[in-house]
Amino acid sequence: MKENNGVLWSREGPRLEMKYQGGNPEYRYVLHINDLNPELDICWCFDRWTMVRIGLWFIRRALFAKLRSD
Repeated sequence: MKENNGVLWSREGPRLEMKYQGGNPEYRYVLHINDLNPELDICWCFDRWTMVRIGLWFIRRALFAKLRSD
């Protein structure tokens, strides 16, 4: 994935953009997700600590991923 102007994107995958919208402290940040296959456009609002918890969850899942035999 490439990062350009605060947008994380991939030619084959999704486009992720984090925006600060201000206002209510519980919903100051917006994660905007776009994908073409399947077509998808999602906006998710959350606070800063939720963003940190999501990031730590991704890191933990990547570091301790196990192969599944399904």
